[in-house]
Amino acid sequence: INETEILINDNGATDPIGPIMLDGTQKAKVVVEYPWGKVESESMEINSDYQFLAASFLTKEQETEVANLLVQFGEELAQAKVANSTDVFTTITEDNVEIIQNHILGGNSYNNLLYSGQFEELSMDANIVGLLEHIPGIKVNAELLYKEADYYLEDTPEFVSKSYPFLFELTYDEQEKKWLVQSEDKWNTVQNATHVLKGSNTLYEPDQETIKTAKVDIIKEEIEYFMGRFLYASVDAINNNSMSFVEY
Repeated sequence: INETEILINDNGATDPIGPIMLDGTQKAKVVVEYPWGKVESESMEINSDYQFLAASFLTKEQETEVANLLVQFGEELAQAKVANSTDVFTTITEDNVEIIQNHILGGNSYNNLLYSGQFEELSMDANIVGLLEHIPGIKVNAELLYKEADYYLEDTPEFVSKSYPFLFELTYDEQEKKWLVQSEDKWNTVQNATHVLKGSNTLYEPDQETIKTAKVDIIKEEIEYFMGRFLYASVDAINNNSMSFVEY
């Protein structure tokens, strides 16, 4: 209040203070110390016996920092899909490596699909931000827009625009002084974006080594499938004393 600092305890209360003048000559603001820095509310004139005042979770500069991190994540996600590997990431926590491998990259790997794509745009709503409960960090609603194609080796990729709205959980590394993506859950489309940032629009495509590996994997699967059918057919041939089961 004015220049006097008044501590707020864990229950959200202060020691008794006063007298408080209600003629607008005194001003109040809320200041919060987070691991990622100090955040202050706007200063409000005290002119009523009941007023509401709250600090945000991020400053405007910190909002921009988070948005830039998610842009970098968006670029790395496209590269990870192309390589079918999480090794390209510099923006995620160790816990998130397994999540992305199983829930984002796993489908294409299982179905022998290749991926090509480019990251076009990030939309983020900094008004929908909450604190994580057990670790220093925040959750924020953001949407990633791509032009991309999933296709088989023998096909020509057909590119379509696709958006991925996520509720991101971001942790703050106090030693490195940087944000990292802890998880990304499917969420609602961003309705009122406060930050819209362009991606690089770089087209990421499989390199020759990835294509070579895909070809080898396809041949392996064809041989495994053939041998499995052959073994079952051989048993039928023996049981029925007939070569017709294995002639093909």
